[in-house]
Amino acid sequence: MSGKAGTETMFRFTCPACEMSPIVDAVIRADMLANGCYLCGTQVSESAFREVCEE
Repeated sequence: MSGKAGTETMFRFTCPACEMSPIVDAVIRADMLANGCYLCGTQVSESAFREVCEE
């Protein structure tokens, strides 16, 4: 399970086609991996996501 209560892993997504670059949670990340970029529909891979570290 997760470490601290109330924290969830967030990811910076960068679309290789349209360069959209939002921060997304794990649920959105999984959906984008399955269905592609929300803006342009390009299929994306794990390499399009970088974990965001919380301060």
